Amino acid sequence: MSEIDDGDLSPEYHQNKKKIPAKVFTGLSYVIVTAVEGGSYTRDDYRVWKEYAHADQADGSFRAGVTVIPNRHGPYADLDKDKLPEIRVTPEWFHAQLTKLVTKSMSMIDDGDKAPLKGRLLKNAILLLMGDEEVPGDCDVVDSGALLQAAVYGEVIYG
Repeated sequence: MSEIDDGDLSPEYHQNKKKIPAKVFTGLSYVIVTAVEGGSYTRDDYRVWKEYAHADQADGSFRAGVTVIPNRHGPYADLDKDKLPEIRVTPEWFHAQLTKLVTKSMSMIDDGDKAPLKGRLLKNAILLLMGDEEVPGDCDVVDSGALLQAAVYGEVIYG
């Protein structure tokens, strides 16, 4: 339940997820940092967030991660609060979730109101996955928080 259905991704995606280019890896990490350090926006979105850390890596990339326990919304709405999963948000996990969301959103392009990502968020997710180096700096706390929400809940729940 802690991941969005990935039936639309090819099986080899999971085998290659560790080959994420450094600039994509770094960009996703910066979005995680912005979402977590952004203040109350992120704190209100999750029951708990913990184990937050970030650091420069030996290869010149930057890595961030945080563990979140979601609220009882979206795919977690019917779970007892003591059965909510702990989700470790890493650049690899975030990459996989955004790939799924972009794929799903693009398949719903003609029915845009129901797509999990649309407008600026869809554009930013696509550019992040492509390794655009401007997007992580341009994503403010609201956009970063919304991308993290979408990755955890499968859609933007708040905001």
